[in-house]
Amino acid sequence: MAATPSPPSEAALARFLVEASGARAVEISGLELLAGGAIQQNWGFQAQFAGGALAGRHPLVLRTDAETGVPSSLG
Repeated sequence: MAATPSPPSEAALARFLVEASGARAVEISGLELLAGGAIQQNWGFQAQFAGGALAGRHPLVLRTDAETGVPSSLG
């Protein structure tokens, strides 16, 4: 049986999005692991951007490497 993956840190994700977008703040909600993804994990969430070019609420997907991989896959 496969282990349940640990979700990414909402605080770290918000900090990254603030720096990348130039927003004053970003609030993350609804973080959930999406189906599929044998090699990568796909996490869906809502991001509420305060200020900057992306101001407002956006549905986003974070794609991360799974804890295990296939030797022939690209990073």
